[in-house]
Amino acid sequence: MGWERGPEPAGRRRPGRAAAVVAVLGALVLVAVAGPPAVRALTGASALPVFAAQAPDARTTGIRAALAELTRGLRTRQEATYLGAVDTRDAALVRRQRSVFRGMQALPLKNPELVWDGRRSRLPDGAARYPAGALTVVADLRYLLEGWDDESVSDGVVLTLAPVSSRWVVVDDTQDAGGTASRRFVEPWTTGSTLDVERRPHVLVVGEAAHRSDVRRLADHLEQVVADVRARWPEPSWNGRVVAYAVTDDRFVQAWFGTQAARGPGHGGAGGAATWEARVGTLARGSAPDDPAAGPPRLVVTPYVLARTDARAVSTLRHEVTHVATVRTGRPVAGWLAEGAAEFTGFRLGGTRVDAARTFAAHGLTATAADQLRHGTWHPQLVVDRDAFYAGTADAVSALYLDGWIAALYVADRYGDAVLRRLYDDEASRPTSQSWDAVDTGALHAVLGTDHAGFTESVRRYAQALYRQVTGAGPGG
Repeated sequence: MGWERGPEPAGRRRPGRAAAVVAVLGALVLVAVAGPPAVRALTGASALPVFAAQAPDARTTGIRAALAELTRGLRTRQEATYLGAVDTRDAALVRRQRSVFRGMQALPLKNPELVWDGRRSRLPDGAARYPAGALTVVADLRYLLEGWDDESVSDGVVLTLAPVSSRWVVVDDTQDAGGTASRRFVEPWTTGSTLDVERRPHVLVVGEAAHRSDVRRLADHLEQVVADVRARWPEPSWNGRVVAYAVTDDRFVQAWFGTQAARGPGHGGAGGAATWEARVGTLARGSAPDDPAAGPPRLVVTPYVLARTDARAVSTLRHEVTHVATVRTGRPVAGWLAEGAAEFTGFRLGGTRVDAARTFAAHGLTATAADQLRHGTWHPQLVVDRDAFYAGTADAVSALYLDGWIAALYVADRYGDAVLRRLYDDEASRPTSQSWDAVDTGALHAVLGTDHAGFTESVRRYAQALYRQVTGAGPGG
């Protein structure tokens, strides 16, 4: 999964990979799909417009007073205080805001605060429906999940406020502001569902009470894999904990995955768009929402992954947690390395050194790769550019994931796990001004003493030999 340090343009989607296919030894298996590139969620101030209209002082004072009352309610955990800043004449609005309050109270929020910079505002659509003077604003909800986040988050919240009986209150929460409607449901408490929050020593999973058994199983699986990932990726930029969102509401799924959420094995079909089982994103930083540096990460799973009970789901989660561990390591690394290292960690078998033959056999191959390896015609495509890596069809992206995984397996098998991590850290430490090719070439030379072409050829020969070892096939057979 690739990393974008800054916010992406609204509507931009990058595909992950599709489900795959054929095991090395011929039995049908599913190559667990990890999901799309990890990206910074579009929840911060930097992703929202700055409107030209400036709010007059009287409005500014009234709006900030209402936001302060909402903040007091959140901090004191007093529902009546929170709803005191909501227009009581609108029963539906009160119900929605009560649900928001209760959802937030289910989480270990520390110092939640709603603030407004006085600039991001506009007249609401259909202004005549609201009291005179109504203004739609983009406020920042800043919070920290105590014990889980290492810094606060900034989440853009669109509210319409107006003077009612001499005081300003929230009169609507459904207005859009510069394309933010699709991002309204990126936080679990915004959907109206009753939340179930499962805590483990290193894992916090936020799901829905209606799916409590699935949420608990997910939490258990994540706790199981965190220890594995921490042992192999003890990154100083990661606190060793995982916050996961597992909400099935269609609006939430749409906010995170667009139309490319996986619905089942092979969703998308041959030649179709790649689909995502899960994704890792970093939220905007509360201390500096316009700073492109990544904030606290979130692992988000699709309803499909949430419902899975098969053993391979654990490997998929191990892949995802690897992205959590490395998402703030430094600059983005090459596409093949980002996904290859995560897939290697997800499916690694063996002790101090990887058992390459067992790992290769257990992971599985696409039908195309198995056929090419059988006939000695397989050539890995180790794509370095992140946009290009995720831009193809389901089959194309699946093939790139597989090639990256075999390349990572080669590095770990020949040089050791520590060298694979060193290669990753070397790329992540290079200047952001360097091109993808320069980053990859420089790291391969510094760590392995080779170039991209030589490395690709070594991976090709390695895979052919490993395939023959596992299957017992002769050269070209």
